[in-house]
Amino acid sequence: MPNPSPKKKRSKSSKPTIQDVADELDISVYAVSRTLNNSSGVNSEMRERILETSRRLGVKPRPPKRQIQLALAMTDGTDYWKGGYVMSVTFELLRELSARKIGLTVFSDDQIDELSRQIFDGVFVFSWDQNVIERLSAINDTPMVAINRFSLSSRFDVVGWDHVAEGRTAANFLIERGHKRTGIVTVHPKSQDNTKSRVQGFSESLEAAGLEFDSALLEIVETPENLVPALARLVDRQVDSIYFPGQERLGILALNTLQKIMKVRIPEDISVIAGEIPNWSDVADPPLTTIDVPYAELAKRCADHMMRLIDKQEIESSEVSIETSIIERRTVIDRTKK
Repeated sequence: MPNPSPKKKRSKSSKPTIQDVADELDISVYAVSRTLNNSSGVNSEMRERILETSRRLGVKPRPPKRQIQLALAMTDGTDYWKGGYVMSVTFELLRELSARKIGLTVFSDDQIDELSRQIFDGVFVFSWDQNVIERLSAINDTPMVAINRFSLSSRFDVVGWDHVAEGRTAANFLIERGHKRTGIVTVHPKSQDNTKSRVQGFSESLEAAGLEFDSALLEIVETPENLVPALARLVDRQVDSIYFPGQERLGILALNTLQKIMKVRIPEDISVIAGEIPNWSDVADPPLTTIDVPYAELAKRCADHMMRLIDKQEIESSEVSIETSIIERRTVIDRTKK
């Protein structure tokens, strides 16, 4: 039998490498690399031998690639009705980035100065504060993605969902079930454009169905205390349904107010449709029919788009829109069956 090829000898002056570890143990460089970088795929016995040999030879893993660091400029909730939307999106974004081993630092509106003094690979914009928007717009060397703020598309790339289409979806769902007189309740938001787009889509579907949009049935409330009189006016105007565009928490509050204070039966007297709060909408009394926004998908698309910007990859559009749908539960009745 031929003698095996002699192993390469390392000169005393050269620095030891993972090749030296592999040669001494007669294994692949791949196995050594995976062990030293804490990756799977090497059995425990071999892993111990590799670690012992590496320590003896003084071989260390190469420094890992620098972790990507992103920032999130997020609303602090001042003068804004906090709903499940902001927290739900933020949670899913944190989870998505964590799975990718990407760091995320969160800054509220009043911390914009601190954000501006630091360097990040990219920034997610999730604020309604105009000063924050202006300050971030002045940073020209950092990729930025606004979350669900298509009104900012002239300043940033945007990932969100089509609010006009969302309004159409809600209207069509109610129209198909025989509702002809829908009240709409909105808050006075910092982001009026999104609300206007939803109302626009709703009114377009009414018009397409031969129904008139009655502006007298649109209520704008600025504080929680204004909700009760707003609902009372809609009840007096004999609405058969109420839509809460872009509102999650407000829909659940309305269910309690209508049933416990005004003794309105839901959905027999008035149907209700609002935004989705994961793990809350389905335990409302009765379980709330909602516009479903796939928050996990939204977070994934935000992360994907940001990485393309950071890597300077070609993108099809600076605006990414995902689809929404209805989660049908028990707050909308089919009036066509009466």
